[in-house]
Amino acid sequence: MGTIRVVVAEDDVDQAEGIASLVSQLRPSWRVQELVHDRAELTRALEEVVPDVLLLDIHMPEQPDHSRSVLEIVKANTSPPVVILITGDPSQALQAYESAVADYIVKPVRPARLAQALERAEGVLYARRARQTGLSLMAKSAAPAANLWLSGTRGRDVVMIEPMNIVYLQAERKYTTAVLTDGHVLMRYGITEIEAKLDMSAFLRIHRSTIVNLKRIDFLRRDEMGRLRIHMKGRPEGLIVSRTFEYVFKGI
Repeated sequence: MGTIRVVVAEDDVDQAEGIASLVSQLRPSWRVQELVHDRAELTRALEEVVPDVLLLDIHMPEQPDHSRSVLEIVKANTSPPVVILITGDPSQALQAYESAVADYIVKPVRPARLAQALERAEGVLYARRARQTGLSLMAKSAAPAANLWLSGTRGRDVVMIEPMNIVYLQAERKYTTAVLTDGHVLMRYGITEIEAKLDMSAFLRIHRSTIVNLKRIDFLRRDEMGRLRIHMKGRPEGLIVSRTFEYVFKGI
């Protein structure tokens, strides 16, 4: 999916820096592009940075030329980001959910709670991008992958991998296992780095550690614990779909 751009909108400079630092620790592959501290800066950042995720203090200070609420400012943008609201006022929870934000955090921002919110935002972002590219799991075929080859190792051999021969990718710490139609290959790259090279209209991330080839999906089924699993053609195992990414399968 590429680098996820983040803007932190918080009028308290120290708190903004603290939130940005936590985001960088919890999601090293994301990029905090800018910290903004009032509504004018927020409007500018939405237009210039075009963030994917916005961590937004719902009580940004009023300004004479910005009478709209911060949520109205965000919604008016042509490419609105996925929003995580942050505030010290628990009474704003109803407004937050009515505004369809990804999550709502009450200050002080704790790392575990922020991690949960970032995971939800990531799921919403993936689902949104899937819809924007016209992704449909009911389609008979997916668009062809980019015209490129990847490489990995099988024992002492270096193996060239044609992307459409990948059944699925599974992250293994710093490396990634590519399960192919004819065996397994170890790729000495992280799964996010590989994802950036793939045509993601033909592949789908279903878990932080798993990407599947859409053309190789056989069926979906919930197991006895209620977890959604994807079964790939010719493979005995069922791959767990993280609840974060179940948005993609709504209505199916």
